[in-house]
Amino acid sequence: MSFIDLVISAASERGTKGTERVLTRLCSLAATEGHKAPKPADIIGSLPAVTRKGQDSTPEVEPLVFVYALYLMVEYGYEVKDARRIANRFRTELDGYMVEGSVLQTKTNITNAELAFDSDREDTSIERKIATLTSSVKSFRKMVADGKALSSDDELAIANLVSDLQTLITHTSRVEALV
Repeated sequence: MSFIDLVISAASERGTKGTERVLTRLCSLAATEGHKAPKPADIIGSLPAVTRKGQDSTPEVEPLVFVYALYLMVEYGYEVKDARRIANRFRTELDGYMVEGSVLQTKTNITNAELAFDSDREDTSIERKIATLTSSVKSFRKMVADGKALSSDDELAIANLVSDLQTLITHTSRVEALV
């Protein structure tokens, strides 16, 4: 059995316990026997796929992540946990970040992509929090404008709202928009 067949077989096993161990074993095998990891784009068609109604078949996530993680480990020297995290986060998008023959450029591209990903996720969560706080403030303003008395639960909710606003104080322009 060729090395590529071993990779496809290992990636195709669903729910494999010890995936990290299998990845490490295949990476060691590649190093000791001089195998290159198969390019994920070249073997995606050989991986198990899911066909949804009205759509083309797409590779299953787990085998896809496995193949990309192995490629990152063999070709770019990533540790198994980092390779799996990166492969799970970006999957086929990694093809655009990997520069064949340039470990430094590839690692730089992936690091920049991870930083952008984390920043986007943080910005999105802040925006959602601000939207929730804005809605709460509007609700309390309407309640007071309608002449309703605040219950002790309402006062507690306002205190929590103020506390949440204080945590966002570093984002001054966004907080000012709430007031």
